[in-house]
Order: sequence, then structure tokens, then C-alpha cells
Amino acid sequence: SGQDVQRISVINNLSKLLRSYQKETLNCILPKLREILPLEPNHVHMLASSVFQSISQKGLVMGDIFAQHFFPIIQANSDHKDSDVATTWFEALVHSIAIVSRQYLQEKVLPLAIDRAKLSKAVASRLCSCTLFGSLAQRFDSEWNKTHVIPIVKSLCQDVDYEVRGRMCANLPPII
Repeated sequence: SGQDVQRISVINNLSKLLRSYQKETLNCILPKLREILPLEPNHVHMLASSVFQSISQKGLVMGDIFAQHFFPIIQANSDHKDSDVATTWFEALVHSIAIVSRQYLQEKVLPLAIDRAKLSKAVASRLCSCTLFGSLAQRFDSEWNKTHVIPIVKSLCQDVDYEVRGRMCANLPPII
């Protein structure tokens, strides 16, 4: 339908809209996008997550603005029922770690990573947690990592699933 084409066009042009009309895009378009995304088909999620990832990589908005406006959408969709969609949103989350503040990472991303690392969570969730810890560790010093990351990393290295153990081992270099 015409509305479907319009939504896809807006998502495709989000970078341009941010450059020209940042305030309006952040205050009008992103809230609407957050509202409609849960109802959208998978291809719209794939497009939106890749656009969000591109916005964070290009630094089109400051880290605190990205954290305030984009991160909640990324986080809400990183648990999507379709594993491919969830993976693309998760990749956008990992890429955003580089631009958001350390305080934000401590308050929002670390608890998310800890929650996903629980043995009661699905294997896919624990795999994501391994990658999150590897990315988080790159933003902090060794003392912080020893306190906040290493205890959970130890448990992930001893996970019952071999894939989780392997993924955590692959993400150890930035942590240790």
C-alpha cells in the first residue's frame, strides 16, 4: 500500500532527515517509528536496523542523543521473535556501544548483557551476551572489567552449551 511505501521511504531517508531536520526527526519521526515497528514485517526491521547501524557508524548524532532516541528502539527490537531480525538489531546495538557514554553503558547496556547471560535464557541470548561483554570491555579499563565483566565472563566460559563457551572465548582478548 501507499503507507507501506512511505514508511520504507522515511526509514531509507532517515540519515538525510537527521542532517536537515534533526530536531523534527528526533521528536516526531523516531517516536512514530518506535510505535509502528512492532507491527511491521521483517524486511522493515532489517532495513531500520541497518539504517540505525549506519547512523551510529557515521556519527550523524552525538552519543547522548543516539542513546536517548535510538537505543530504546534498538533494545526493544533486539528481542524480536524472528532470530534473523533480532540478530540485525543486536548488531546495531553492538555498533552503538562505540558512541554512547560510559555512564550509559554502565546503566543500560551492562544490565542488559548481565540479564542475557543468565543460564535460564536461551542459547541465542547467551551468545549475544558474550559479544556484548567483548564490546563493553573495549570501552573500559581493566579495573572496571575485573569488577563488572570478569565474574560473568567466567560463568559464560563454563556454560553448558559449547557454542556459548566458544563465543565467549572468541571475545576474551579485549576483556583480559
